[in-house]
Amino acid sequence: MKKKLLVLGGGEKQVPIIQKAKQLGYYVIICDYFPNPPGKVYSDVHYRISTFDYEMILDMAQREHIDGVVTNSEPVLHVMAKLTDELKLPSVTSRVISLFLEKNLMRDHLEKNGLNTVRFKSCKNIEEAIAFFHSLNRKLIMKPTDSSDSKGVYTVNSEEDIKKNFAMSQNANRRKQNVLLEDYIDGCEFSVDGICIDRKHYSLGVAEKRPFSYNENLDKELYFSYRNDKFDYEELKRINNDIAESTGLPFGMTHAEYKYKDGKFHFIEMAARGGGSFISTLIVPYISGIDTLKILLESSLGEEKNKKVEINNLFKNRCAALKFLSIPKEQFGIIRYINGVDALKHKGILKYSFNYKVGDFIKKADYGDERLGYYIAVAETKKELKKIVCDVDKNIVIGV
Repeated sequence: MKKKLLVLGGGEKQVPIIQKAKQLGYYVIICDYFPNPPGKVYSDVHYRISTFDYEMILDMAQREHIDGVVTNSEPVLHVMAKLTDELKLPSVTSRVISLFLEKNLMRDHLEKNGLNTVRFKSCKNIEEAIAFFHSLNRKLIMKPTDSSDSKGVYTVNSEEDIKKNFAMSQNANRRKQNVLLEDYIDGCEFSVDGICIDRKHYSLGVAEKRPFSYNENLDKELYFSYRNDKFDYEELKRINNDIAESTGLPFGMTHAEYKYKDGKFHFIEMAARGGGSFISTLIVPYISGIDTLKILLESSLGEEKNKKVEINNLFKNRCAALKFLSIPKEQFGIIRYINGVDALKHKGILKYSFNYKVGDFIKKADYGDERLGYYIAVAETKKELKKIVCDVDKNIVIGV
């Protein structure tokens, strides 16, 4: 009899999970409030239930006698953890998931374990935030304690910056109300994606990141490679593994961010899910040769067939780029045309998407989903990747 897997969410970003589960022979049930989510056509059963409606999901899961629950949607990770705890299924547990969902709890945890490198404070109101800013009297980052996708993240240079943006940062929280202020680390930024099996963590994909010129808290480009001549990726992977394992995460994907300053990698944040924009489901498997989705699904069903993760030497020259499309900030306005799309129909382009179409008004992106679009380029060598990226960037022209 096939094992029953419940996937929370049927949107485009859950489709690779649903497809992999079907490929592995599981019976797939999805919950999604929309009547025809993209994942519906790949699943066995679709329940039109909001992924936030815990009681209705619990009732359905008990009737269906599910064997495991999975999602790569950060807003409903707490639902997944609570559900698996209740049903005594393989679980990351609500206690562990709270460390990843509440940034202040993760900072507290790292400080207690000697792994934190920045000053920080969780603030209930503007007065606490202003007092903390004046106690340090230096540039800070202000962010929601319970959010993702760069929503509500602001750079703080003055008391006025706090007054102007505190409410927006606070309102970007999903469930909590506190706002986190922490040291601004001025340096090169990196992301690290990995997989945890039986409480052992493996860092698989490292990317050097570059932000938009008009929003230093929003990614514009990520370049993935096995090694970097300027930075010690092996050291970064070791730090990342230590932090992930310190949380007690039993299994699952991770996505973390770091900055490099004064000869050290400084932890920014970590999520108990794969990187967005198909980093975990397309890029990481390509550059590592590791079927992370297979591992995730087997772990979620208590199978854990593959307990050893090792990158084959054949994959160590591979590289990838995740680039977000943009136009100069002085050209924001109504899109009149998008030319050169054929340049994206290249065998080295794994995926691309536009968030806007001709006739839409495009403005400065404040968070991830407001970016114009993206493409994922991959190649066997850095030289090949550079050629693909240059060709796309030269041909894609967006007129306003």
